[in-house]
Amino acid sequence: MVLSCGLFDSKTSKSHKPSVLFLVSDTTRADVFIEAETPNVNALADSAYGQMVDMAIAPSSWTSPSVLSMMTGKSVREHGWDFPIAQVMMKYKMEYAALSDDTQTLAEVLADNGFSTQGFIANRFLVRDLGFSRGFDKWEYMTDEELPVRTLQALEASDAEGSHFFYVHLFGPHQPLRPSRESLKRHSVSRTYLSLAGGMGHKHMRKSPRHNEVYRMLYQAVIEETDSRMGTIIDAFLQKFPDGRIIMTSDHGEMMGEHGEVGHKSGLYQELIHVPLVLYGWEQDGQQNGRVGELFSLTAIPDWITDSIGVEHAWDSQWDEFSSTVKTTPMVVSQRDGDVAAIRSDKKKLILDFPMTIQNGHFFQGEPTTHLFDLSIDPKEVNPLLSNEAGQDTEHAAIQLELSKELEAWQSARPLGIADGKTQQTNRAFIEDLRKLGYVSEER
Repeated sequence: MVLSCGLFDSKTSKSHKPSVLFLVSDTTRADVFIEAETPNVNALADSAYGQMVDMAIAPSSWTSPSVLSMMTGKSVREHGWDFPIAQVMMKYKMEYAALSDDTQTLAEVLADNGFSTQGFIANRFLVRDLGFSRGFDKWEYMTDEELPVRTLQALEASDAEGSHFFYVHLFGPHQPLRPSRESLKRHSVSRTYLSLAGGMGHKHMRKSPRHNEVYRMLYQAVIEETDSRMGTIIDAFLQKFPDGRIIMTSDHGEMMGEHGEVGHKSGLYQELIHVPLVLYGWEQDGQQNGRVGELFSLTAIPDWITDSIGVEHAWDSQWDEFSSTVKTTPMVVSQRDGDVAAIRSDKKKLILDFPMTIQNGHFFQGEPTTHLFDLSIDPKEVNPLLSNEAGQDTEHAAIQLELSKELEAWQSARPLGIADGKTQQTNRAFIEDLRKLGYVSEER
């Protein structure tokens, strides 16, 4: 509706800072998103002031560290929140720490600049007292079905002349999938594939090739339902704030049998860290400003937002490193449980896979297994150009050495951070809460 009304052509008002809508579709990998029918997000990207980024890379491959990076402008290395999933922490009787108190969040920066800040989330992990809600006037958990309704109510109650920040995090594509009846009918899928609670979890994928096929089908269907919900929110936001900024992305992707893996328990394959990203609304002289190249780190989102609305802040990750006008070859870094993936815009990718042990509440890393890929010819990362096990190839060894040096320089410029803030919730209580609500299945 809004896209056809010409509101995308409105100029930025000089009387206030433009409002911001930050949309996150949980567990959404880029390749399936592109294949899905997502008319609302596509219309936003295809508009005069929109852009779909070719290769946006998540800071990590699961929610907590990735979202904390998107909220702080710090890489996982810098903010230091690189803990294993809750079950591993419970096994070793370890508790999560919160984000350090001296790390400022995007919401805090915007609040300090006169913005009202509201967060509406459908992922229970974000309820944890780890730093997600810092700077938000409201931080409310609800279901995906409730999110559009609640967000529209907040938009309606907002002062159109004020400055507002809305963070909206949908959960739909995360397992267990809960497709609507309409989606089941459209894809001719029987409800017998679903559990008694109406969901389809990872364990169903292992039953048969048909179950795996159905899961993939419903994963795409839920992405399409999420696009519909986001479309409702986008329309209402632009009706109220035609000069606003919109970011749509995901916190991480999902494995569905690739490399023999299911879910996102570990790893830094592209299926896990390559996510959709749309940037909209920063315009000047009738053209979108802030246009980026084909490679972008989600860690730079806070810098893109504050630059686009005229709020000064020295974020660690700068968006203009990935600007379409930059002539250099930028690199992005993603991290998970100490493992590191470095990807350049020429699509060369280096993975350092560290074996980790935990003793007496401390993490210890061994010598890494190193893999080199060329995503331009091997997007599924099936055939490494070079690895510890492979024979030496002079050309590929030179590329690996070059990437290794670039990664070392990147790390040297970013000191190791420590997450040492206090939290009030135990891992065991939290994991039980998730299980009761159906968000964590018994096998996870």
